Amino acid sequence: MLTLILGAMRSGKSKSLYAQALESKNAVFIRPKADTRPFISRAIKELSPKLVIKDEDSDMSVFSSIFVDEIHLCADSTITKLITLCRDRLIVCAGLNGDIHQRPFPQVSRLIPYADSIMLLHAVCEHCGKFSAKYSIGDGKIGDNYRVLCHNCFFQTS
Repeated sequence: MLTLILGAMRSGKSKSLYAQALESKNAVFIRPKADTRPFISRAIKELSPKLVIKDEDSDMSVFSSIFVDEIHLCADSTITKLITLCRDRLIVCAGLNGDIHQRPFPQVSRLIPYADSIMLLHAVCEHCGKFSAKYSIGDGKIGDNYRVLCHNCFFQTS
């Protein structure tokens, strides 16, 4: 079973993924090697020692539940592994719903046909303050140089 949690930056994707992973038995939390930030989510102050955290090159097949953060940063080989493993395991992946040009990431597009459910999370719009932001705009690099905007503000400011 495969679930995708998608949304803009600061929409709570990683926090939700982490919470689900903590509730699961025989679970692993996967972070892509490209994500070198010193935190999983700014909302998580301290990581639980109960949760196994590994990178995408780890052997995921020994776990019954696999939680993958920042799926849009994972290598193609990781996506292929997840497609194979979702036949008999719980897999939950979290990632951005689009790049800075509002195009879907290829990694996410490859997983959509296999998904049993897709959740779209929203963030607080940095222009008007409404809790409906779904667009991440910025320089496209991993870091904090971005803004999140709702539909109306995105089209008003672009």
